[in-house]
Amino acid sequence: MKSKSPLKVVLAGGTGVIGASLISFFRARGADVKVLTRGTSAFAQGVEYIHWDARHAGPWFSAINGADLLINLVGKSVNCRYTEKAKVEIIDSRVNATLALGAAAIAAHHPPKCWINLASATIYADAREKVNGEDGEIGSGFSVEVCKIWESTFNEIPLPTTRKLVFRTAFFLSHEGGVFSELARFACLGMGGKWGPGDQRVSWIHEDDFCNMVLKAYEDEWVGTFNASSPHPLPLVDFFAAVRKHIGRHLHLNIPTALVHLGARLKGTEAELILKSRNVVPAEALKHGFEFKFTDIRHAVANLLPMHKRTPLNRLKFYFHTKRSSFLPFVSKLN
Repeated sequence: MKSKSPLKVVLAGGTGVIGASLISFFRARGADVKVLTRGTSAFAQGVEYIHWDARHAGPWFSAINGADLLINLVGKSVNCRYTEKAKVEIIDSRVNATLALGAAAIAAHHPPKCWINLASATIYADAREKVNGEDGEIGSGFSVEVCKIWESTFNEIPLPTTRKLVFRTAFFLSHEGGVFSELARFACLGMGGKWGPGDQRVSWIHEDDFCNMVLKAYEDEWVGTFNASSPHPLPLVDFFAAVRKHIGRHLHLNIPTALVHLGARLKGTEAELILKSRNVVPAEALKHGFEFKFTDIRHAVANLLPMHKRTPLNRLKFYFHTKRSSFLPFVSKLN
């Protein structure tokens, strides 16, 4: 009996937190994984890393030919001050990479069967009570404009034989670091109370559910726009409470809105990232029969955070663990 060929997966910009989760997930399933990286071409741990500049044509075009699944994760981190220079880089990094991948797919003799382009759940309007499915109200402001430009660039690429999907991704909770480690570290320091009003909603997704959603989207031939988020967004104050309970940290200072803005400026980022209410639900994924493994934030936190005896020394160890991992998504800048 002829064996089934391994799934051919190409990750563009796959060296960050989401990329690390996807690599582990697909490699565990025997997939042939290639990663387009701005770093040096190499072969490591069963993965082929191929250099590209995320803008121009090059030998990397060959990686796109015959791919089963192309996933675009490229984009300069928005964890920065929105200076005019940064705004240009944030938009250009997304648009240029998407257009380059489109050019490669159009030129391929065998275009990718499926292309998932990452996007952001921040595209929706700030909402507390009203939840936003995929047909929800679109917001305004710079971060929303980035999302709209990114999605329209992707949607306008003509690829009649390729199934195209936009994944509007919520806060991605991972063992590898990222925003979850940042927030957990603040809770460890006793600052896990209200930030600003405290009722702003946090939409989130566990890395296992995200990876399984990607696979189901490919296998079940989904097409269109999907919110990659848990069915249960919750107030930020409740998110922090779940982390505090898990690590045994009872102190929870409240941070007034003015101090959040000041702290963001000192840290070189934007207060919007934590103050905006992202009340997003995965209406389309649920309609398509996707079953989540993690729908309760308490279970997600318990899965992702190390459980130690709740002593001051172990909380200190936990702080340095999250401090180290929280830098991972930002070291490669533009991926």
